[in-house]
Amino acid sequence: MHKPKSTPAYKGGMWMGKRKRRRSGTGITAQNKDVVSKWFGETMKNRSLSVYGFDVPKIVDVRPTNLPAIETNEKRMDNLFLLEDGSYALLDYESDYRLSNKVKYAGYVLRLLRRLQKEGIDIANLRIRIIVIYTADVTREQTRDTLNVGDVIIYTTEGFLSEIPSEEVKSRIQRKIEQKQPLDDRDLMELIILPLTYKGKENQRQAAHEAVNLAKEIEDEGMQEMALAGILSFSDKIIDKELANEIRRCLSMTKVGAIIAREMEESEARGEVRGRVLSLLTVLSSKGEVPKKLEQKIQEQTKGELLDQWLKIAAVAPDVAAFEEQIMH
Repeated sequence: MHKPKSTPAYKGGMWMGKRKRRRSGTGITAQNKDVVSKWFGETMKNRSLSVYGFDVPKIVDVRPTNLPAIETNEKRMDNLFLLEDGSYALLDYESDYRLSNKVKYAGYVLRLLRRLQKEGIDIANLRIRIIVIYTADVTREQTRDTLNVGDVIIYTTEGFLSEIPSEEVKSRIQRKIEQKQPLDDRDLMELIILPLTYKGKENQRQAAHEAVNLAKEIEDEGMQEMALAGILSFSDKIIDKELANEIRRCLSMTKVGAIIAREMEESEARGEVRGRVLSLLTVLSSKGEVPKKLEQKIQEQTKGELLDQWLKIAAVAPDVAAFEEQIMH
């Protein structure tokens, strides 16, 4: 059996490999973000991106972002929407500006075209919009919306959160909530992105705490759920673990939020089990060929504690046959 390219390897008491875990300082795992983003994306249907300063049609559908990769190190885009006019909007959030990111966006487009072709969609008259939203750390003067390399031109539609009056927006929303006035769609979207309209990580983290406190006071349960899930999804890179857990606790108290919280826990557990399975197969692969029946048995195991025991056995077993004999008894 060949060792999977993306499988982590065991080295010096640590599991190493290309697929690194999200840094420990963040408060939301990749699996959790996928669950929240999926639910939040669904709530974006029939809503507008005008809060970012974009004059584009409303969102009518949310599409999966796990496009077929061309290279093993390629990442997902943040969002993929189908708009009212039949065009697709690739949406990415950036906290700094790099001209080289245009190449990344071009990769997203190529992967989307590949998938649409496989689905039998005519791409001849297709329109794809590349929408980039910059946090307040980036201003309009720092960027270029076009990369022209001759026959290939990569154009992006840019939005700048630095142009949103943070304090004015916060005061307006706070006043509405205190006076028990309903929030409209624009209020909601501005509350969700409010933390990223401030400059600097510390200011953004403080603003995230304030936005969550405001969201908790929203009387409309649906609006409250969307605000909390949106803040967690949009600001996951700046939110600390304590605040992320607080948001999850708040979500778990609502009907829809309880479903989200359960899915997040199940998703996180699946991710941890999958990591153990890959690690175990990596160790065994270094000791010889793994029989298909044994590999299937390992792949189907869902108990983390048992996989940990097997991993210890595999680490000291002289070969695959010895490992198999031990776990079968």
